[in-house]
Amino acid sequence: MTIPVRTSGHTAGGRAWEEFAETEDASLRGLALRLAQHVERGALLHLTLPMPPHLRLFDDSEPTYSIYGVVRSVLPLVGGQSVRVKFLGKRPPRGHAESPGALYILPGEAAPVEREVPLDQAGVRERRRAPRYDFFMNLSLGRLAANGGQAELTVTENLSTDGARVPTTLPLSPGETVSVRELGGDFRTEAVARGVYLGDDRIRRVNLSFRNAVPSRLISTARG
Repeated sequence: MTIPVRTSGHTAGGRAWEEFAETEDASLRGLALRLAQHVERGALLHLTLPMPPHLRLFDDSEPTYSIYGVVRSVLPLVGGQSVRVKFLGKRPPRGHAESPGALYILPGEAAPVEREVPLDQAGVRERRRAPRYDFFMNLSLGRLAANGGQAELTVTENLSTDGARVPTTLPLSPGETVSVRELGGDFRTEAVARGVYLGDDRIRRVNLSFRNAVPSRLISTARG
């Protein structure tokens, strides 16, 4: 089903964008469309389209259907992406105004560890610019004072030059800024929680995007 759709969202840094596209298919629960704008799994989108009444959850008599959805999968294509979106509802999730670029990971779902890398002009996936390495680094993870100021000792499960995956007991939300301090070392940075999820082992984890680059000594050690 091909329907024109106005799509808007925010980049990881919070910059607003808007694009006019067409659906590839549509149902009561979601749709697929092709976008030139790069998006990630877990990104929140606002969609406005003339959806047939039998495929709406509300506003059956309105000329256009306005609904929020979360990106469930992304297929890179030359010149864009094929994106599948699950509908959420008429209003955005709580906290969206404060963290518009946050990712929303469903319970029990593994969060994206790295950003997707688009295809080059030849249609070949580019090399990842920030590969992740399995590496254990002891650190202190803390919430900012405005969010309660709690802190804990934890360890990275993997590490790259710009981020890490970390088990946590803190009640973090996607988009929240936290402090990171290496134990026994001099690495200090703030980081943004890009995805928070519960693993199959029932351990809560957070994917962190660092604001300062990881020192080369740590990356060299992680590479082995």
